[in-house]
Amino acid sequence: MTTVTSQISALTSKYSPSIARQIRSARSRVRKYFPQGYELVFENANALGFGYSFSDRGSGVLVSIVAYPSWLRLFFFEGTELPDPGRLLEGSGARIRSVRLDPFALLQSSDVAALLDEATRRHRDDFAGTPPLATVLKSVAKTRRPRRPAAGGTKVVGRRRSAAGKVPPNNSLERSRER
Repeated sequence: MTTVTSQISALTSKYSPSIARQIRSARSRVRKYFPQGYELVFENANALGFGYSFSDRGSGVLVSIVAYPSWLRLFFFEGTELPDPGRLLEGSGARIRSVRLDPFALLQSSDVAALLDEATRRHRDDFAGTPPLATVLKSVAKTRRPRRPAAGGTKVVGRRRSAAGKVPPNNSLERSRER
């Protein structure tokens, strides 16, 4: 019988050794903020995520670590409500904000620690009745993109190139300039 720990090891081994080390280190660091509750593990075609929740459902996730082929990102599901004096939080959605952990040492900064402290402080009562932190493997992708960056390839973040090799415009300002 395969354990959750061995399944997570298998998932992280698909990444480069340096990103796999960062995944292990980030999980260890963030887990200290969540002595109780659930660590929900989700793998999809694009990434591997570890969400920290007061319930065994994804809707209760407060913070997550998401691993991409070349970096990790720390997501705050109530990020718009968090004070951010270090101006680390990125994003423009209605709720979620994130910090790209590049350089990875940013995870150990006092600004990130303050964000994690505040995110968990707001939900202490929700975690009070939960069991000691339990890891639950929620989903494993049947198909996935490569977990290691392409050697010597062009790095395009966030947008794909067209067949002609051009990056399509991503906002109305760029589109209006083309006309």
